[in-house]
Amino acid sequence: MSRRPITASLHAAAPLFAVAAHAAPPVTGMLTKSGYAVIAIANGNGKAGVARRSGRRFTVRSPAPTMMLQLVSPRGSHAGTIVVGRKGSRAVVGVRAGARLGTVRVLPGYGKPSKPLAPRFVDASRTARATAVGVPIGPASFGLTKAKSSKELSREAQAAPAPGPAGGATGPDTASAGGDPDQDGVPNAVGIDANGNGVIDANDPNAPRAAAFQTFTTLFVDVLGTVNADAEPGSTARIDSLMVSTKELVFLGVPSGATLDCNGLTWCSPGGTGRIQPARPP
Repeated sequence: MSRRPITASLHAAAPLFAVAAHAAPPVTGMLTKSGYAVIAIANGNGKAGVARRSGRRFTVRSPAPTMMLQLVSPRGSHAGTIVVGRKGSRAVVGVRAGARLGTVRVLPGYGKPSKPLAPRFVDASRTARATAVGVPIGPASFGLTKAKSSKELSREAQAAPAPGPAGGATGPDTASAGGDPDQDGVPNAVGIDANGNGVIDANDPNAPRAAAFQTFTTLFVDVLGTVNADAEPGSTARIDSLMVSTKELVFLGVPSGATLDCNGLTWCSPGGTGRIQPARPP
């Protein structure tokens, strides 16, 4: 398919993170690589602050007293978690509001301040499973990891029922956007395997579900409107036309005051080509 803009039909406009206004002091620092962004995701409810940048310097509005800091690559993909310490074999990933990180080295799959943070800026209770050199195991696979034992999972993940057949009972509504049930260093807001069983959440009927913000796509096409490459020659142009006219991107549980921003995608940014369609009756 081509990369031309797609006009999306939306039930509501929202970011992947609910950006929150908060009175807590901001988090500041300077990245060693240009083009990267920083997002602060609050522990628990997952409200987020997106960094304002001036060159490689950044300032993030603190969404809560404690948070995890995520790196976003110049291409808009998740580039890892900022690690602020070690606790035994685990990486410390909890940061407190007002933290002054100084220079943050952008490394493969994670970031790390060049100098140790003052203890008042570190939330040592928030840790992640890590490699021998202290790198969280989750970011390399966007959070698709498999825990070796129950000790590697939080109570939230352990509460989920054992894996069952597709279509079975879903997991409990305990997964918050800012939580990290499998303790791999990737919060649910950006991870794809919340309970650490090695199965992508979208295909896991037993994954813990977030009760609030959700997103999905639909493509309802009648028989005459389908593009069937087995019945007749298909083409990229026909597929593009079908997607533009029919595909819908749906957001549910959108917090009030949210803004749609998908890291520069033309149909998913303020002033872009996307259009909002009010929710229809079932």
